[in-house]
Amino acid sequence: MTPFAARLYKTAPVELRRLLAQSQFFEVSAIVEMADEMIKADVAAGCDFYSEFAVLPAKKTVVEFLSCGARIALLCEQFGDEIQYIGVLDGPAAVHQFKSGFRLKTNENLFVEWLVSADEAVRLSSELDPKDERLLTAKGMNFILEKMLCIINQPRLVERAERPTDKRILREARHSDDPAPAIWHQCRIRPGAHHGPVTKAASAGDPVMPLHYVRTHFKPSLGKWIEGFWRGDIALGLHLKWYSPRPPAQNERRIAA
Repeated sequence: MTPFAARLYKTAPVELRRLLAQSQFFEVSAIVEMADEMIKADVAAGCDFYSEFAVLPAKKTVVEFLSCGARIALLCEQFGDEIQYIGVLDGPAAVHQFKSGFRLKTNENLFVEWLVSADEAVRLSSELDPKDERLLTAKGMNFILEKMLCIINQPRLVERAERPTDKRILREARHSDDPAPAIWHQCRIRPGAHHGPVTKAASAGDPVMPLHYVRTHFKPSLGKWIEGFWRGDIALGLHLKWYSPRPPAQNERRIAA
């Protein structure tokens, strides 16, 4: 198991332990910046739907990463086109938990339930202030998770290095109702050049650039959105554009000024 998940496993309630014992684990700290780049690019393009490629690698998947010095673990399950998860944030003073999710190929966010304590939950409805910090945290995590899943589902872009886990956890996992290998994978960018969609073949004369994201865009001739993709060579660096969310007209006026 990933580091934070292993700590949770030793102290979590029975139901949470059972979910962890049945999950596959992915440590994705190496792709946090890339996921953030994709979010900004989609905002700039006006694209607000969750990608059909944001499926779970396994029916029960734990995605863990380090952000701003804190560990975050997302305990995910997939039900048809719904991705549901329990988010666990290892804060400086306490561990915070919430439930959230989204529906693939739509812009629909599922219910948000912030777990205040072990025996108390506050359901956040649409009637609450949309600027509620807890609600924003949960919805923001939806976007991060979606982009991370899109990245780790591209085997030509990301390699998954298997890491060992605690033998005591493996032994207990084998005796669970639905045992899983409990092996965790550390994701990192695969060395070498990447040329976008699998359908596009690279030729010897193609210019090689640093790894960069070609954002999602709407193609009028097809009447549909074309999924974004990564292109270039990580050996030459990672180029982040940090897209501005302002509409192009506003950007042009600002430059002219």
